[in-house]
Amino acid sequence: MESDFKLDFFEGKTYDDWEEEVAKKAKADLAKMAPMVRCPYCKSTDVKKLSLTGKALSIGGLGILSNKIGKTYQCNNCKSTW
Repeated sequence: MESDFKLDFFEGKTYDDWEEEVAKKAKADLAKMAPMVRCPYCKSTDVKKLSLTGKALSIGGLGILSNKIGKTYQCNNCKSTW
C-alpha cells in the first residue's frame, strides 16, 4: 500500500521513497565495510574468485596437473592462485 503521508522530515518525499533511499544507503555502507581479499604474494586487492565452471574445465583438460585444484582465488595482478 503506497503511503501519501508527507512530513518535512522526509524532505517532501513519501515515507516509502524515503525508506527505500535509507535502505540503499545502508546497503552501500555495508558493502564498503566488507572485508577485502588480498593476494598473499603481492598484497593486491585486485583478485577474483575462481568459478566452479573454470575449475572443472581446467581439471578436465589437465587432470591432476591442474594448478586450480584446491584453489579459491586468483590475483589479477601477479596471476597467482591460492
